[in-house]
Amino acid sequence: MIYCLYGLERQSELLEGKNMNFKELPERLDREVIYESDYVCLYADKVKLPNGHIIEKYHQIYYPNESVSIVVFNEENEVLLINLSDIR
Repeated sequence: MIYCLYGLERQSELLEGKNMNFKELPERLDREVIYESDYVCLYADKVKLPNGHIIEKYHQIYYPNESVSIVVFNEENEVLLINLSDIR
């Protein structure tokens, strides 16, 4: 099962001015910091959905600045990583 949720930090910002009941949004119960830098942060959040279901590890990628990213998987479900220093 795949869950697609807006970043918990931006939910109120994205829904401001819209007729949304904030009780319908996921609630973060816990956060594990996997990686943090000035450019990108990766977290594993434990979230509770409005229906009561708990997702133990909902991974969030947070970009402190505007950016674009792509995650590429191959047939073996491996993630493609590119070292930009090799390209330059």
